[in-house]
This record gives sequence, C-alpha cells and structure tokens, in this order.
Amino acid sequence: MYTLSREAYDTGTPTNRAMVLEVPSDPTTWSKRTQYQFMTGPSILVAPVYEDSPIRNDIYLPDGRWIDYWDGTEFNGSTTPSGYAAPLDKLPMFIKAGAIIPMYPEMLYDGQKPFDPVTLDVYPSGKSSFNLYEDDGTTQKYKTGAFARTVIDMNAPVTPDAPGDQITLRVGAAHGTCDGMPVQRGYGVEMHVTTRPAKVTLDSKALAEIVAPAGMSARQALDRVKADFAAATEGWYYDATDRKGVLHVKVAPRKLASGFTVVVGP
Repeated sequence: MYTLSREAYDTGTPTNRAMVLEVPSDPTTWSKRTQYQFMTGPSILVAPVYEDSPIRNDIYLPDGRWIDYWDGTEFNGSTTPSGYAAPLDKLPMFIKAGAIIPMYPEMLYDGQKPFDPVTLDVYPSGKSSFNLYEDDGTTQKYKTGAFARTVIDMNAPVTPDAPGDQITLRVGAAHGTCDGMPVQRGYGVEMHVTTRPAKVTLDSKALAEIVAPAGMSARQALDRVKADFAAATEGWYYDATDRKGVLHVKVAPRKLASGFTVVVGP
C-alpha cells in the first residue's frame, strides 16, 4: 500500500481504482456490472460485501488467472463465479496470477514496528516484477530524494506446478537511502504452488527443508514443522493444506545493499 501511495503521488493513479482504469480493453469493466468492485493496484481485485446475502453471483473476473485470496481456489477469466460464498464477515478478494505482494509485519500505523521481516506473498505465473518503495514514513524528505527502491523479479512458467518446473524469485539490492532504513533484515516467502518442490536454493546453495520426526500423525507433524520453522534462522517447508498449497521459505537477515535469489525446483 505504501508503494502504491508513492505511485499515486508520482502518476495520479489512485491506490484503489475502478476496474475500467486497470482493464480498459474489457467492455464489461465499462458497465454497471463492476460498479461494486475495484482494484487495489494492478493485482488485487476486491468485491466488497454491501448487503446481507451469503451468496454472490455478480463478481466479475476479467481475462487471466485469478486466485481466491482466502482459500486458493483458481478461476480463469473472463468469468462470473456462481454461488460464491460471501457472508458479511468475509471480504471477497482475488489475486491476479503473477502477483508479488510485499508485506511488512502487521501493525496499526506506519512505523509502529520495525520493517523486519518483509514477507513476499507471491503467485508465480510468467515474468513479473514489483518495485518496492520505502522512505522514513514521517517527513517530506522523499521530495529531495531520501527514499529507496528495491526491484523484486519473478520468473516462472505461465501455468506452473508441473514436475520439473523452476521458479526464480530475485530480490535486488536496495537503491537509495532514507532515515531509519535498516542495514539488513530478514525475509519470508509465501509461494502459492500446488506441488511440493524437490529442492529450494538460496543464492545457489541448498536451503534446508524443515521436517518432522517420524512417527507423528499428519496434524502433529505439521504443527511440529511450523514450530521448528518459526524458531529456525533459515529453511523451508511445504504445506499442502494451506490455500491449495503454499511453500514457506525463511531467509536469514541480509544486507539490503546485496539482495538475494531463491530458486524453487526442479
């Protein structure tokens, strides 16, 4: 959201934008059919719940592959999913395939906590990129160049998940500086893939998989792996029960001036 706010400052394009602004070539986005939904940036489609009806039959997904943010269900546009469950306590959100969504630790306002670690929520599909923007979050020194940008690139098959697929995620070196900017920080990756990879490498070196001891039930094993992963400095594990399959990767604190590359598979 902070990066999108900078984009709004630079270009005038709002963080939350009408469907027609993001997909002007689709005639449906010009109609009233999409008046109750919007895009947050280029990759997040939001369809607010505006009446007490547990089922929605009016959400429109433009051309492309879309992933339900909450459960990982995939939809191929252009389409209008029928019978979509949308009670009042669920905000329908769909992520466009190829999205890279950087996330700071959860906080109530900018600067409440250190910006460490940064978690990259990624949905591999073809080549995609995100230019992460950061400044001191307090002053207007950004107007005189006190800010930093970090390019995050991802290269994957258009429709990954086949045996032998390889996905490359590269976090470049940060360019620029600002007050309070850390010298280093840790990273997490949540990569949405439907099959467990054979291996994960970090800067060409094999990253250790976190596994549970033998003899545990599936539930006990997953709980043990999650606990060990949380305590580890680096490593990875795959959870097939998490939103149709999520690869979780932890990268130890790295200097922002160096960057790193994670390769998944084959």
